[in-house]
Amino acid sequence: FVASFIGSPPMNLLPCTLDSAANALHFTGTDATLDLAALNGALPKATRPGEALSLGIRPENIIIHNEASKPNTIPAQHYVTQTLGGEILVILTVGETLISVRIFEDEMDELPDRVWLELDLERVFFYGEDGDRIT
Repeated sequence: FVASFIGSPPMNLLPCTLDSAANALHFTGTDATLDLAALNGALPKATRPGEALSLGIRPENIIIHNEASKPNTIPAQHYVTQTLGGEILVILTVGETLISVRIFEDEMDELPDRVWLELDLERVFFYGEDGDRIT
């Protein structure tokens, strides 16, 4: 819960469920999945199949790609780009969820409407439905 408003911009919280049959996390409201093997043990062992979770990741720990060139990227829709001096804040949607991506550059090429997000999987956190971090 606290992660959603601490920091500027705050941590992104992507709702998802654990699909043990597919060995993947399924992002709510999308067809996007993330292979559990890619998480390399980051998913807490206390997580149960079908459990509703939120994957938390800071905006600076996401890379935007113009095509699905890497495995385990998540499709997103470009919403708006804000230039903030020495950094750029890109707002995207994954399903119904707004996602912020922080880019430390003065300028960047224009983004297409559909992009793919690469998450730094060593820097993700998981939260339960109650908003508490799962460890």
